[in-house]
Amino acid sequence: MFKKIERSLALQFTGFVFLLLMVNGAVFLIIDFGNEIRQMHARLQNQMSLIQTALPDIFMGKTDELFLPHVERLRVVNQNGESIFSGELFEDLPFVQTEGFSSAVIGQEEFSLLTETMVENGETVGYVQIAEPEFAVMRNLQLRFLLYMLVSILISLLTYLFGRRFAKKSLRPAEAMLIRLEQFTQDASHELRTPLAVLGSTLDLALKTKRCEEGILSAKEDLKQISALVERLLELARAGHFALERSSLDLSSLVKESLLKFKPLAKSASITLLSNIEPHVLVFADSVLLQQVLSNLLSNGIKFTKAGGTVEVSLTRHSLAVADTGIGISAEHLPHMYERFYRADSSRSTKGFGLGLSFVKQIVDMHGWTILVESKEGKGTTFTVLFDSEKHRNS
Repeated sequence: MFKKIERSLALQFTGFVFLLLMVNGAVFLIIDFGNEIRQMHARLQNQMSLIQTALPDIFMGKTDELFLPHVERLRVVNQNGESIFSGELFEDLPFVQTEGFSSAVIGQEEFSLLTETMVENGETVGYVQIAEPEFAVMRNLQLRFLLYMLVSILISLLTYLFGRRFAKKSLRPAEAMLIRLEQFTQDASHELRTPLAVLGSTLDLALKTKRCEEGILSAKEDLKQISALVERLLELARAGHFALERSSLDLSSLVKESLLKFKPLAKSASITLLSNIEPHVLVFADSVLLQQVLSNLLSNGIKFTKAGGTVEVSLTRHSLAVADTGIGISAEHLPHMYERFYRADSSRSTKGFGLGLSFVKQIVDMHGWTILVESKEGKGTTFTVLFDSEKHRNS
């Protein structure tokens, strides 16, 4: 879509520049044409000045002794229009009494004519006429026009190329914004699916057990978490990254709360949730984002574990692990688990391993931690978040 817009903008800009060049060229060609005509008239007037000095000899018939330039374009007639001297050019052209500059077609060429009256003792005794071809003027203008067209085309081509580059650079923020918007839509649809499913399970359980007040309070907490998540996703869409809101956090309590929320979902899938949680594990982290890490890992564990299986959450001061007895992931797919939209072959028939794990990886990296995955097909998968990533790298 953006490439089409780039081409359209570049073509419009190029068309505008080409139109300006054509208008500019037309103005200059008109000016050049006027200058050429004036120069030609000036040459005719200079020639006429030379001819005026030789007129007495011409009237006395001494034309053989004339050393004037282009005498073949010279004609002298008396007051009755009868020829006294006529160059080859005027042999078949009748004399027309028109003083000053005029044009005539002689043969197949156009000529500019200058006609002046000869006066003696206050009386007109004849006329002098000289001519110059206009083809030289037109040829110069044609060459200039062709040269100008060639230069204009080259400039327009360069304008298009630079216009495409400029349009691409100018549209880059809009393209990035659209990509972030698409990413927000994808992330939001994926990340909201699990908490909404948990919310539905909580409300269903409250209706079955008739513990409506407790269910409503739990649902309100879930909605608060969903609202916070939406705000964070919007931050990601606007800025391209999350602004972490770190605080000292009791991760033990957060993990227990998440397990309670997922119990109805696990129960409906006939899956047992197990836990081994060290008390009072404190981390400096963003609670909303950590809830999403837990939500994604628990959701995937439940989703890819068959009925009768288990999902176990283990927490120590150094790590958080979520292990399931599900379908597992083949070794060839493990390196790609955190790529957006990547899904292992074994999960193609089930929604998952698309955005959630890439989101988890992004959150873990932003905290400066490390996430590891171990899996065997048909036996299960374990995701481990190491809080002390520097210690892990050095070990």
